[in-house]
Amino acid sequence: MKSHNLSKREIQRILQSVAATWPREALIEKTDEIRMTEIDAQTRLLKIQNTFAVVLEERVVPFLRTTSILDAFPSISVDSGAIVPLCNGADLMRPGILEFHGTFHSGDIVPVRESTYGKYIAVGLALKNSDEAQVLAKGAILKNLHYVGDKSWEAYKAL
Repeated sequence: MKSHNLSKREIQRILQSVAATWPREALIEKTDEIRMTEIDAQTRLLKIQNTFAVVLEERVVPFLRTTSILDAFPSISVDSGAIVPLCNGADLMRPGILEFHGTFHSGDIVPVRESTYGKYIAVGLALKNSDEAQVLAKGAILKNLHYVGDKSWEAYKAL
């Protein structure tokens, strides 16, 4: 893993991406310094002030440890049977969902919580609108982008 500070142009591009895809309450303050750690060709970990984010295939996703930011997103609570598959990288399927918190649209970033303690275990990309997902009985609802135990999680622990 190698780390470096981003140029002003790269910082501007990252902040614009965040502004376009994150809720207003979750936006990161303007900054002159972002440190990027390259994990592999498609995955990078960003340190923005005291906040972390993951860049996956040019999409900036909030890091699972940044609960104050994740709380601003609409989210989904899952049953205990969905935890292990999600933490192994599986997409979120409708039968594992217990509750929808807020509304989202297809293509939105949506964090996933386990229902017992409310801890965030994954962040996904919505494949369906929340209204449509609530009436479905089966099928994929979120594409799993970042989860507990993935490459970026392990890189964060190593930093």
